[in-house]
Amino acid sequence: MTPLAVSAATSRADAWGTDQYAVTMKLTADTTKELTDGRNYVKATGRADEHRWGDQVVLSFPLRSDAREAHYGVLRLAGGVAYTGAGPDVSWTRLRVNFDTHLITALVNGGSRAAVLRVRSSTYPRTTWGDASRALALTAAGARSLNRAAAGAPFRAGDVFAGDSTGCGH
Repeated sequence: MTPLAVSAATSRADAWGTDQYAVTMKLTADTTKELTDGRNYVKATGRADEHRWGDQVVLSFPLRSDAREAHYGVLRLAGGVAYTGAGPDVSWTRLRVNFDTHLITALVNGGSRAAVLRVRSSTYPRTTWGDASRALALTAAGARSLNRAAAGAPFRAGDVFAGDSTGCGH
């Protein structure tokens, strides 16, 4: 199975002592700042993992899909992510990567499935720890859900959430 090339892409998770594939998202510096400033924090849930890479949060989601499902263009991810801030808590769970639509969908707050991130190409070169030639940008539903937890409304559709840009507001 070929690893998914999403900015902060699927990578062999040997660094965490496992032999499984995982989709890894390195949040931009500005996204990390907004989600961890003051009373705000971001947390991996379930089988997902989170750690810091310098001043950035990195989220890693093990694959739930088998090779046959990936062949048909959709990867199901284990775990989720929760955001706590000035407003109500927000969670994205049961994430799915759809290669045909270039969207990542999630159950938002355990309710309806929504497209929360869009895979967007860029011109940055590939790096050694992940494929930085792509970025994950917030969709309108993704930005709206994060703004529920954040103070003010720092997120907009199109803001780079993870990857190779400065992030929210850019």
